[in-house]
Amino acid sequence: MALFISSWQVRWGVDEQAVVARIVELRRARASCRSIATILDTEGHRPRRAASWSAMAVRAVVQRELGEHAVAVATG
Repeated sequence: MALFISSWQVRWGVDEQAVVARIVELRRARASCRSIATILDTEGHRPRRAASWSAMAVRAVVQRELGEHAVAVATG
């Protein structure tokens, strides 16, 4: 069975890794999810399925990458 991957999928994979790294960097610098969303939009990073980043989308990435506790401590 062959696996076909378009150039868009390859490009998005690279871009997505950079965005995730940027989110983690900003979160470790104690930025809020809302401010990270604003920064990503300002820097021209676009989410997969929306016109702009939301705090909830950033929070989901933070939870996946850093663990749920990282979000609870910083927002609570």
